Amino acid sequence: MTDTDFHLIELTWCSMTPMEKALWGTAVALNSQDTDGGLAAADAAITKLRSFAGVRSHRPEPEYEAARANVYVEYEEFATWYAVEFRIRHTFDRDHRSPSPDEVKAAYERYARGRCDFY
Repeated sequence: MTDTDFHLIELTWCSMTPMEKALWGTAVALNSQDTDGGLAAADAAITKLRSFAGVRSHRPEPEYEAARANVYVEYEEFATWYAVEFRIRHTFDRDHRSPSPDEVKAAYERYARGRCDFY
């Protein structure tokens, strides 16, 4: 069995897209006889899939998903939520950084305008 922290595996799993989950699970199943239970092969497959991120479509940014949910959120609450959600969403990006206050304001404006676009 592997020495990997299963809490970290679960956290990583929760942040994967459905496509990544399907690929990761398949890679683990196909390589389950490896000494690490197929985890290295699965992680390598996800890394390879993410390298194609510029070629395939992306999940909408957090502000657009919030707008689509049509839940009204005040700016202060949005700013706190957005900073955390942005970090979670982009934690695996190579050039990951937290959004600046101006970027949060711009995202809130997109969210506010986007709420009426879906309904």
